[in-house]
Amino acid sequence: QRRSYSNYNAHTSSQYDNDQIKFQQIRQLINAGNLYQAEILLASISTRDAEWYYLNGLILWQKGWYLEARSSVQRAVNMNPGNPEYRDTLIRFNNAFNTYQYRPMGRVNSGMDFCDCCATLYCADCFCECCGGDLIPCC
Repeated sequence: QRRSYSNYNAHTSSQYDNDQIKFQQIRQLINAGNLYQAEILLASISTRDAEWYYLNGLILWQKGWYLEARSSVQRAVNMNPGNPEYRDTLIRFNNAFNTYQYRPMGRVNSGMDFCDCCATLYCADCFCECCGGDLIPCC
């Protein structure tokens, strides 16, 4: 039994080394802008550790999936809170995300954003036209 245990350790150690090599390759692919290849290589790694979630977050951010990216990097930080790269990236993502969120008239939780406002005006215009008037006159 001792022998099988040492074989298991050798297997997991070599798998860890292989994953580390793949993680480096994924970082290079992300930096080169080759998100498709980076995503394929990341999907080939079965161990979902903090580095996996961090790199997944970087890929998602580059693809414009900001909420999912932030969530993935947050998970990496939760799994490895001592990693400054993960924490700094999460702070950058949060700052960028909060900067571009629309907040009408400075209110944080008003419940209505720009799209809601446009949809409301559109519906009001349609209602007025059904009743014989026009909210937004055409030129």
